Amino acid sequence: MNNQQRISIVLGWGSNELTSMVYGSAFTWMRLQMFNDQQIELLSRCHSFWQWWTDEWFIRDGDYLWETSLRFLDEPLDGYELELALELYVKKHLVSRLDIQPNHFVVNELKQLVLNESSKKLTHTKNQFK
Repeated sequence: MNNQQRISIVLGWGSNELTSMVYGSAFTWMRLQMFNDQQIELLSRCHSFWQWWTDEWFIRDGDYLWETSLRFLDEPLDGYELELALELYVKKHLVSRLDIQPNHFVVNELKQLVLNESSKKLTHTKNQFK
């Protein structure tokens, strides 16, 4: 069983809850990094960004399971234990506390997307004056 499966079982989540949290937090992180709407749209099209983001998330998931000893469980929590586990999980992934930066693969892909977009705009502008 991988970490994400274990977390889903222990927290009583389906794949939709975990996926929504992973991807929703990415957009929150982008806004906190002061990306504007156009930059967010470009970054969200970067395959390498999503690979980097989920890799970072999975690293924190592993840390969470190790720190909480939930790595030994394979059944859902309930009551106070579930509340505490959820609180700790949310804190572990709180985007305002993350000190992470995209790797060079993300930066290079983003640069290429920006260049492609600029080229499209320049071509469109040139075509308007023909």
